[in-house]
Amino acid sequence: MTEPVTISRIEARVYRAPLVTPRRNAFGVMTERSAFLVRVEASDGSFGWGEGFSNWPAFGAEYRARFVMEMLSPLITGQTITTPQALMKQMTAGLRSIRIQCGDHGAIDQAIAAVDIAIWDLVARRAGKPLHEMLGTAGQTRLTCYASALTAGTQADLVPVARDMGIRHFKLKVGFGTDADRNALGELAALAGDGAGLTVDVNQAWSADNAAARIGELTEIAPLNWVEEPIPADSAPSVWRNLGRIASAPLAAGENFWGSAAFDPYIDNRCIRVLQPDIIKWGGLSGMLQLGNAINAAGLRFCPHYLGGGVGLMATAHLMAALGGDGLLELDLTENPFRDQLGSPFSLIRDGDMILPDTAGHGVDPDSCDIEAFRIF
Repeated sequence: MTEPVTISRIEARVYRAPLVTPRRNAFGVMTERSAFLVRVEASDGSFGWGEGFSNWPAFGAEYRARFVMEMLSPLITGQTITTPQALMKQMTAGLRSIRIQCGDHGAIDQAIAAVDIAIWDLVARRAGKPLHEMLGTAGQTRLTCYASALTAGTQADLVPVARDMGIRHFKLKVGFGTDADRNALGELAALAGDGAGLTVDVNQAWSADNAAARIGELTEIAPLNWVEEPIPADSAPSVWRNLGRIASAPLAAGENFWGSAAFDPYIDNRCIRVLQPDIIKWGGLSGMLQLGNAINAAGLRFCPHYLGGGVGLMATAHLMAALGGDGLLELDLTENPFRDQLGSPFSLIRDGDMILPDTAGHGVDPDSCDIEAFRIF
């Protein structure tokens, strides 16, 4: 950041749309998609957009938006900041007692993350540079994508769409029972074709006692590049380590680890080969820079989790471009107008890779997108 900036206005918004096809995973069914967005404006008229987590439950988006307007806005409006990281520290410190009092750690971190992403976007727009140039030096602006959130009921329709875009990596939702999971994976392998990279997402549905066996049953059907969240994310590091030692496929996790310290045991013992922090769940971009570099330096795979709207998706892509590595960009192909309208990410895909544009910031301005009819806050 080249010069200080004074925050003059913060606005939180919520958008919601019903789903024609409900989205299933091992812990429930999503019948609507929401987007929780934050716009930060500076005294010189420059602005930036951020996004916070609001997937599950969708009605939590309004609470996060109100938290931004009633708690964060009074705390930082009028403040002059020198760096986004400095503001992150200020927000975290300023909300410490409130966090302790209410115990709403997730919602608070997600509100902070949304503001942090907006500040980084603002700073990059002011500088006239793509966001990744403000975040790091790797300059890896071509990112290989994988198609995620596939299910037994949707993959027959979605895999051909992904293949038409040149995508050759696919992730299937499992955790619905041994026979159903094996049948779905066999179908995916046939749909994806020879040489495709396959992964599965268990959404924490198995236990430490049966996970290794369940993984083995799936790798009998097809090789897996990783198995995501096979056990509850809050399982002890020793449990993860034991599973990693005996599993027949690499483990992946991180979207539900809270704070950078939660990743330290897995960076040290390397039992989880693919680490997946999520910038809209905690940390924003400021919290992810050091962590992402540490993951890459350890020789592990930095594959940020993402399943939201277009603002957070493009911010995640710019983070990956800045830090480099061999991670894959998660591209949810299921129904979501707030992904399609915000940034039009599918239009950026060439031969399975997202090609980042050289526009300033992360490149998404919701005020220029056709989503106002979905706005509820």
